[in-house]
Amino acid sequence: MRPTSLRGMDRVAKSWRWGVILAGGDGTRLRSLTRFVCGDERPKQFCPLLGERTLLEQTRLRVSKSIRPAQMLFTVTHAHEDFYLSDLGHTPGQRIVQPCNKGTAPAILYSLLRIAQMDPEATVAVLPCDHYYSDEDAFTRALDSAFELARAQTQSVVVLGAQPKSLESEYGLIELGSAVDASAMVGHVEAFLEIARAAMPGLLEVFQTEVEELYHDGETRIPSSLYDWVPPSDFSEVLSASKERLVALRIEDLEWRHLWHPDHVLSALLSRDKDLPVWAQRWNARSKPHRIAYSMPHQTILVVEDNADIRALTRAILEKAGYCVITADDGEAGLRAYQENRLKIRLLLTDVTMPKMNGIDLADRILKSDPRLPVLFMSGDISGADRGFGCLAKPFRPVELIGCLRRALHASEQTGQVQVA
Repeated sequence: MRPTSLRGMDRVAKSWRWGVILAGGDGTRLRSLTRFVCGDERPKQFCPLLGERTLLEQTRLRVSKSIRPAQMLFTVTHAHEDFYLSDLGHTPGQRIVQPCNKGTAPAILYSLLRIAQMDPEATVAVLPCDHYYSDEDAFTRALDSAFELARAQTQSVVVLGAQPKSLESEYGLIELGSAVDASAMVGHVEAFLEIARAAMPGLLEVFQTEVEELYHDGETRIPSSLYDWVPPSDFSEVLSASKERLVALRIEDLEWRHLWHPDHVLSALLSRDKDLPVWAQRWNARSKPHRIAYSMPHQTILVVEDNADIRALTRAILEKAGYCVITADDGEAGLRAYQENRLKIRLLLTDVTMPKMNGIDLADRILKSDPRLPVLFMSGDISGADRGFGCLAKPFRPVELIGCLRRALHASEQTGQVQVA
């Protein structure tokens, strides 16, 4: 996959631009949260998790800045009809209704064939609706640039990605240096179909014979008989078969999260300079005693971490949780920061492996001056690292970080002990 830099281009909703918005997932991993918010079994795309609008409606409005609203298709699943009609009831001719969820590949391929029927020269963007972006305008500029690039390189598919800001292991689609997940895929419709022919020739051939006029009350409904023999598959499998035809376009200066876990939704909410919605406050209030409350006293934490991205992320998580944070980029700098601020530092959070002075030596030096100071290590290899203290395994989620930190502080306050393991 060939990387390219992002260039600013004027945005015009041109007639050759089409979109496929994926809204057919079952959302099982987020079901406990969506059930709490809405009181029913709706998938996350039909739930207002980040504001008053559903994730699907937010995506539609976001994409409409680059694509004409009439040139968007929405892939949905028949079982979700009661939910998707609230957002898409006014656009029956743009709905591609699957009999069941078989993954993203069948839904995308069928939608591409419908677009190829209507506009053989279309350039198409395929977008999920369960992603959060901190800067909507930055995403729009990136999507416009991807359209222009795909228009110029008609044999390629542009994978538009953003570097995740949360420490997750399930990035998913394509790797480019470090892990990058696809926020959108953009390409000429025939480029998509040629890649699909190489990866799934049988599926594409059968779809082509059935795609003519399958309308019901204006919808396009895929027959159950067609899906009965279709195996579940993800579109990443299609792209992986033709990596030489992919062009990666990275979105810079943008915070991105894939909303597949309740912690990721709460992290996205905390990253914004807005009050938490009522449901998020209730979610914390009704949670089990060990669950994190996101309103904390202003205690000062010394964070020592040589990786700049992890250091910045950790600081953001702690500050959003109400802590004051002092940071240092190696052990020696951490020791100096402690000496300068020792009267207000309530806990040391340090990486284990660092240049100049490792985290264990740093803790030993600080504990000679203040043996009651709570210490929490963080490391990719926790075996033997905790030295009797707590050790947080990387990668960690925000709720895990805050939970370990609260337990360390609580143990210190209650017993004077610094052990939290």
